[in-house]
Amino acid sequence: MSAIIRANPNDPDCVSRKMLDFLGNKWGAHVMYELAAEPLRYNELKRRVQGISFKMLTKTLRLLEENKLVHREDYGTIPPHVDYRLTPLGASLLAELIRLVEWGFEHADELGW
Repeated sequence: MSAIIRANPNDPDCVSRKMLDFLGNKWGAHVMYELAAEPLRYNELKRRVQGISFKMLTKTLRLLEENKLVHREDYGTIPPHVDYRLTPLGASLLAELIRLVEWGFEHADELGW
């Protein structure tokens, strides 16, 4: 059975709803993109993701971590040293998000972008 037939975006527990909600999150994909090449510390992520507030970055990182897309490594040092990196699951999702971006470039003129 195809995924589209099983999809019920009106059901809050349906995978399709969860994916659409994730795609609607303004910051998740931005943060994942910045983590694609290397692990980063919180302040470096804040510098790279233009326009995100400290509060929203914290919320986004927690959400990505809860969904096993990002791993948080706390080295237990003083001052604190914490790195964030994509998990293999996060990297596989990022590959699909990049395909969506490529689609956008291919159709930008048609879409009026």
